Amino acid sequence: MNLLRHMSLATWLAMFFAAATALVFSVAGVHLYLSTSQQLQLREDTLLLNTIGFLRHRLGMPDGLEMARLHPDRLLDVVLGQKGLLLAIKGPKEELLAASTRDAMQLSTDASVPEDLSPDAAAIRDWRESDGTRGRIIAVWARIGQEPDDQVQFIVAREHTESAVVLRAHRNHVLVAVLTGVLATALL
Repeated sequence: MNLLRHMSLATWLAMFFAAATALVFSVAGVHLYLSTSQQLQLREDTLLLNTIGFLRHRLGMPDGLEMARLHPDRLLDVVLGQKGLLLAIKGPKEELLAASTRDAMQLSTDASVPEDLSPDAAAIRDWRESDGTRGRIIAVWARIGQEPDDQVQFIVAREHTESAVVLRAHRNHVLVAVLTGVLATALL
């Protein structure tokens, strides 16, 4: 207690300034981290919804019925070249018709959007594989004919690849910035 009483006014001001700087850097860093996370999730959700919209549109074309029944693998072109995007196409009895990768063969969800509804961001769920891979997933039904069994299920998932790396790097940069700011303030 005697040490605190014998500190000079300059030392008190330096400690107060260091605490205020740490608080400002922390609040700004948390805000940037959360806003970046929200923007990346919005971008990934938009990609999933656009992919589903295109697949449904493709099935609505004149050759859509033939493509879904005879050549479902042609629909996999939608995800080719897009890192971390998985697509599984299943039949009316949940049998696998086509999958973009081996990992996509195991995709499943119990929250499918019916064929008469348009999917929105609320239909997208968080997803985690047994190996720890995380991402976002959506499943929708699409009608391909007039019969009750003339439908297919599209399951599209996006692994957190680049976005997780960006967020992790951002979190580390904020921590370094806070520590540097506090250290610089304390030395002044």
